[in-house]
Parts: sequence; structure tokens; C-alpha cells
Amino acid sequence: MKKLIVILLICILNIVNAQTKYSISFSPIGLYTDFKSDKLIGFNGNAEFSKHFNKNIISIYCSVGLGVTIQNKKTYNGQGYFEADALYSRRYFVNNFLVIEPQLGFGYIGFGTTSDQTPKNFIGFPVRIKAMAFTNNKFALGLYTGSNFNSYKSIYSLGTLFNFNF
Repeated sequence: MKKLIVILLICILNIVNAQTKYSISFSPIGLYTDFKSDKLIGFNGNAEFSKHFNKNIISIYCSVGLGVTIQNKKTYNGQGYFEADALYSRRYFVNNFLVIEPQLGFGYIGFGTTSDQTPKNFIGFPVRIKAMAFTNNKFALGLYTGSNFNSYKSIYSLGTLFNFNF
């Protein structure tokens, strides 16, 4: 009887561990811009930690970017941003390995430049879309596109991502 209980507990633990409950996505390098006349362009990186509740996904997302603006075709101004967001999303399976994950949320975004020493902080509303191809149940490669709408300067980003499920 004890052996049967131990085997049953091991089977239950394997079933619980086999279900994906968390994921981490990160993009070591991407591009961002604001599509304005100051021609802001830069590089960014981001990381995201997600908790899966059936089909619903809640995420904490952070992004950092460094770039330059071109003013008067001769003057260059360094610019950077930091973004921290709470996101809601769902995964839509296109086929057995391809996934589309649209995300919406709200959060903080802070901007700083070399010409203005006081940072500008705002509430932002991010919209992102991730397209991922799973190589197995635990790892996926993909692309993301995103934007953060706020009252100062909306930014748009694009990059590759790596996703790990556990």
C-alpha cells in the first residue's frame, strides 16, 4: 500500500510539473524610435517574467533603451529611457509550434537626455505583439513589436526574443 501511495504521489508531481506555469522572455538587443522629426533611434533590451493562468497570462516587463536624436542635421543629443509595465495577454496557437501573443497593459516610463538633466517620468500604456516558434515545450525563438503610448513621447520598438517556459 505504501508503494502504491508513493507511486501515485510521484505521478501527480510529474503531471503538475509537466504543465507550463511560468515563462521568461528576454531580448538582448532591439531597435526603437519615436517616428518624429528629431529622428530618435536607438538600441534597447528587455526582459519579461510571466505567470500563466490557463489561457490568461499576467506579466511584469522591463525595458531599457539608449539612443540619439539628430537636431538641425548636425547636433546629436543622447537619449535614454526606462520602462516597467504590468501586462495582460493570451496565447493564440497558429499551429503546433507557432504562437502569437498580443499584450496590453500600463506602467511607468522615464526619459532622460544629455541636454536636459532632469528626467521626465510618465504613466505609459504599452501594446506589444510577440510571435514565437517553439523548438520544444520549453524554448521558443521569436520576434516582438511594441509601442508605449504616453503624454510625452510615444516609442515604438522591434526585436528578437528568447522565451523559456518552466
